[in-house]
Amino acid sequence: MAEIKNLSTQLEIIGSGGEFKDTIKFYNKRDLEGNIRLGVSAENGELIIRSLNVDGIDLSELERFKPSEITLPTHTSLSNLVEQINTFISTSSDLVMVDSVFARTGNVVAELGDYTASKVTNDSSVSGATVKDALNNLNTSATQIIGGVTLSSSSNTNILNGTYVILADTTTVTSVTSGIGQDSNWTLEVTEAGITNQKGVVTFTGNLEKDAGGGKNYDIAIFKNGSMVSESEQIDHKLESDGKGQSVTVMAITEFSTNDTFDIRVAGNGTADDIFCGGGSLYIR
Repeated sequence: MAEIKNLSTQLEIIGSGGEFKDTIKFYNKRDLEGNIRLGVSAENGELIIRSLNVDGIDLSELERFKPSEITLPTHTSLSNLVEQINTFISTSSDLVMVDSVFARTGNVVAELGDYTASKVTNDSSVSGATVKDALNNLNTSATQIIGGVTLSSSSNTNILNGTYVILADTTTVTSVTSGIGQDSNWTLEVTEAGITNQKGVVTFTGNLEKDAGGGKNYDIAIFKNGSMVSESEQIDHKLESDGKGQSVTVMAITEFSTNDTFDIRVAGNGTADDIFCGGGSLYIR
């Protein structure tokens, strides 16, 4: 016994008894070009389902049933059963012939502009249903965690020979970007919540000088949470003449998280004397 069911693009044949027991078979009604590839007929009192080529010529016999072996669809005669199965084959509910794609016909090849980012599903680790959503989320995240402080007036820092101390500056902050705040002196704190191990670059640019500091040597480095970022250390800078500033840029590639602090520190190299920064900036980028 068997049931023949009409699916959108296939015939499903479910065996429920006899030689057909516990079998399920699927046959595609059409090929990808829309050509009917199944045929049905009545021969010697039996229902025959065959595969066809694109010209409608029989290729092989797929199934053979006596009308009494078919429980679905319900039928009144063999000819009625053949008519119903033929209707199943000739109809396909989700087969729609496409005349063109993106207003182009023939063998359509993808082109720039076929899809916008809002129409492409995002399967990356960045949140967002579409690629556009994911890019917007990345942009928002970057904007929140980039920033720094710019200070412009001088305060002397008591330099110790061979010992790093934080560069002092009591000037009020003149530029702050959301997510980054000034902790004290030349110290930044990551104030934005929810940041974990974000990669970035910490950059200090400043003009270091001393009224009577010609010939004084010093070392400079960026510190994270009180510990030196070793790759940032620059040693044996020299103030060449009295009252003349020296422009210095120090960088460190590092990771940062919420509440991390970064500061710029200076140490005497063979000397211990005061030094000050006549202006500069400390940024996380």
